[in-house]
Amino acid sequence: MNKTNDFVGLNEFDDYAKKFGWLYDNSWPFKNQNWESYFGPGEFSGYQMLRQTSGKMVLIKIAKPEPIAVWSGQVLTYSDFDKMIREIKYFAES
Repeated sequence: MNKTNDFVGLNEFDDYAKKFGWLYDNSWPFKNQNWESYFGPGEFSGYQMLRQTSGKMVLIKIAKPEPIAVWSGQVLTYSDFDKMIREIKYFAES
């Protein structure tokens, strides 16, 4: 982790997400935009975390006829990521 707590590049974000079990899966379309996609581990099965290079994030639940956004926000730092994980656990548990 760097001293500023900010993610330096997408690879650093990818590595941190992987520590929590989120697996990178290239580009994913959602709401007429392309996003970097991460599939969740066990407790987040059925969810995808979508990220843009700006740090904008959306957690979607895979549903038919189309995915549903259940959380969105900015994730620019390790602390932001940790806070997001705590918040989205609520959706996975309900």
